[in-house]
Amino acid sequence: MIRLLTLAPLLLAAGCVTSNDMRSRAPELDATSARSAKDIAGCLGTEWAGKTMMPVTSVPAGDGYAFSSSSNGNVNILVDVIDEGEQRRVKVYFIKAIVSLIPEGDHLKLIRGCL
Repeated sequence: MIRLLTLAPLLLAAGCVTSNDMRSRAPELDATSARSAKDIAGCLGTEWAGKTMMPVTSVPAGDGYAFSSSSNGNVNILVDVIDEGEQRRVKVYFIKAIVSLIPEGDHLKLIRGCL
């Protein structure tokens, strides 16, 4: 309950943030992988989604997948996995104030582990 009370002001301060808003910013991580988009998505679904206190959704997006964690209509973390033929590009966007509240340590480490 205390975490939720701590989280509420941060969400209000962040304003309404959509996936398109996140993508208009420079990503916090822009990496490539030889793994298939399906393998990366499966790993993210297992590893990352199980570590966050906010719900995580995954949807097919063009030639890949988009993972997001949202609360109160605001996107807090967005991971795009884009199939570019020989490799997959993974772009990660987040609101830093929200990310610091995710338990289990560094979410970027979890995402990098899926590459």
